[in-house]
Amino acid sequence: MVFLWLGCGLAARAQFGAYFGYTGERLGGITCLSYINTGNNCSATTASVTPASTTTSTTDSVNPSGIYFGGYWDFKTVGPVRLGADVRYYDAKSNKSASSSTGGPNATSSNTVLGGVRGTFHTKFSWLRPYAEIAVGRTSTDAANGPGLFSSYVRYQGFGGLDIRIMSVMDLRAIELGLGNMNEVSGGSGSISVRSIGAAIVFHTPSR
Repeated sequence: MVFLWLGCGLAARAQFGAYFGYTGERLGGITCLSYINTGNNCSATTASVTPASTTTSTTDSVNPSGIYFGGYWDFKTVGPVRLGADVRYYDAKSNKSASSSTGGPNATSSNTVLGGVRGTFHTKFSWLRPYAEIAVGRTSTDAANGPGLFSSYVRYQGFGGLDIRIMSVMDLRAIELGLGNMNEVSGGSGSISVRSIGAAIVFHTPSR
């Protein structure tokens, strides 16, 4: 009975939510290898090379976009901040490539799973819910290697956003901005910068 009472009390104070939205990313500082007499040529201007050699070229960027979804659990209040945990998934694509001069549908694909801690800030307007989050996870992308040649990266990213209450169980995530970096685990570019912007619809347990 004691454990049941504690569990009910925690559930009453905690808030669970799920969201679904669309995001655009900018993956920058991508380094790729340009191979002479092959189809894998960096999309940026390549330094002069000699026959049968390879060269490393840093491209500008590529901008995949796509859906993202996730869920959160806000469970503890510290002063004006409500702390919680968040997990999310991204599926982003682009018809251009940073590592190849060719393009076309899904020339770049990026799949990401992130988990982290978040804080929602109390304001004098109960219908405004600004938040911040720090997350870490894994991205699999062919941005540095050419279409279909995926590499794994450790990704760490900070987010800031604003949820606007529409109903007691639904918010509009008007904007979410992200800034982070990815570091190579296997193959591909050693480090890629990440910037993102997105919006979403959020469903959650009733606000108190």
